[in-house]
Amino acid sequence: MDSALKQVDSTKYNDSNLFYDDLLNTKKKSELSSIILKSIFVGSKWKDTHSTDFQLVEQTQYYKKFQGKKIRKILIFRSNIVIHNDSLKNPIEKWHVMTRQYVIRQNLFFKEGQTLKADEMVKNQRYLRSLRFLSDAYIILQPVDKEQVDVVVYTLDNFSFAPGFSALGGGKFYTFAGESNMLGTGNKFELGTILNIESPVYRGFKTEYLYQNIASSFFDLDLFAYKDLSDANYHISSHKPFILPIDIAGGATFEVRRYSETQLIGDTTVEIGANRFEVWAGKSLEISQNSGSYFLTSSWADTRFPIRYDVSRTFNRNYQNSQRLLFSTGIYHENFYRGTLIYGFGRTEDIPYGYKIEAVGGHAWEEFGNRWYVGTKLQAANMTHYGFANAKIELGSYFNRESKQYEQTVLSMENSYFTKLIPAGNWGFRCFFSGKYMRGFNRLDGEGETLYLNSSTAPRSIREYQLSGLNKLLLSTETVGFSPLYVYNFRFAFYGFADWAWLGNYSNVFKNDQFTSVGLGVRIKNERLIFQTIQLRIGFAVKNPTNASTNWLDVSEEARMRSDRLIPGKADVVEYR
Repeated sequence: MDSALKQVDSTKYNDSNLFYDDLLNTKKKSELSSIILKSIFVGSKWKDTHSTDFQLVEQTQYYKKFQGKKIRKILIFRSNIVIHNDSLKNPIEKWHVMTRQYVIRQNLFFKEGQTLKADEMVKNQRYLRSLRFLSDAYIILQPVDKEQVDVVVYTLDNFSFAPGFSALGGGKFYTFAGESNMLGTGNKFELGTILNIESPVYRGFKTEYLYQNIASSFFDLDLFAYKDLSDANYHISSHKPFILPIDIAGGATFEVRRYSETQLIGDTTVEIGANRFEVWAGKSLEISQNSGSYFLTSSWADTRFPIRYDVSRTFNRNYQNSQRLLFSTGIYHENFYRGTLIYGFGRTEDIPYGYKIEAVGGHAWEEFGNRWYVGTKLQAANMTHYGFANAKIELGSYFNRESKQYEQTVLSMENSYFTKLIPAGNWGFRCFFSGKYMRGFNRLDGEGETLYLNSSTAPRSIREYQLSGLNKLLLSTETVGFSPLYVYNFRFAFYGFADWAWLGNYSNVFKNDQFTSVGLGVRIKNERLIFQTIQLRIGFAVKNPTNASTNWLDVSEEARMRSDRLIPGKADVVEYR
């Protein structure tokens, strides 16, 4: 870790790390070298002697020692969920079906008899840890002779049954129960109901089935259905991202939506119906291990609106029936630092770093004329002397062939930063900073042509306002204290925050309307369970327009935050929202 907390309670720590004890016992049986164990266990305990930079070099160099050797055998060792309450241990273990060995094997990038590649091992280890039904995973190597090596894969299961709730906005909330590892297969099923906060009666349902890694192809199949009294969304999709430097990626989606949308021009509610079919594919080729990979992707999207706003050549253009063909090309390089106590509560976290340079171009066939599209996307992330930074800039625009003018131009800039872990007794602290600037040029008339602040982008504790503009700047700072408080594997992180937002039409964004909020909160998370993070937050609006309401108390579930990846995806436009 870049620096970690000191051990607080050895009894509690040992109970919560039975997975690592299993590795130690296995080590005694198979006499794995202490060097291998050191590579695994750096970061499994809270120490302040290693930097994140050192971790990465240690992982990479360890696998490079075995580069080019033949993989003789793949051994898989699975560990069940860690439960230290005896009264809960037996029923929970009976309920939970441990991930089956063939599922782990299907998610490996290598096979017996193949030549070992160091970069492949690092990425596969990270990929296993990213699977929702695994809490942790390690890949270690055991030399057999000068030419061969055995690969040992260790995995630790999550408790995959997860009831929960989440706010949907508009006075609605969602309660559900889900199983993220059905019968140990890695597949997910979720079913829930939508209720109204004012009168908690049934308003609809939501269900999802996710088939993970179809036939070892790394394509997932997702079936999704949502229906309440006013909205409906049904879709089927299959998707595979770029995983390795030399790889293929792609996906397809068919979606049917019906929803009510408030028309800000005229202040009326309009029913919208949208049908969308999209397919994309991509190929990457490695230039070199240090330079990264070249990629080429293409996407085709057909969008139809059977129910919509009034549209014309320059009015509500986002709601025209259209077909769009896009291509993107560029180079990218992505690797990972290994750390802890960043977005998680003690589990191993893989933080991507590297760069991406991408150019996008294509053509759109629309009801009222055709247009070209051109854009560029740049991103870079790496360690600095004081912490980790990730910056991204995107610029895109349509070009109207008839008017010879650029239309719906978007400029977007984002930056995020977090400090190294600062130890203070049994606590550890990090500071997080983020900023996002977006500006629209050559906008047309109608819906979707201006920016708004919504629940996901506004300063925390501020909600419901009717304010719009062409330019938007969001700034946020947060200080998180990872506490030694530990209750049945639940860990607690306390935080304070301050958020700012400027929104309006002035070119100088600081002349626009300003929103500001400050507050305190606590996040509670058990990394051995599939539950999302439980959050309790108290916030106050320091500065906000008179027509905005505030939400000073919030109790909700929060999805795990992650650093932005640097891998390319489907060829797409720069979104204006």
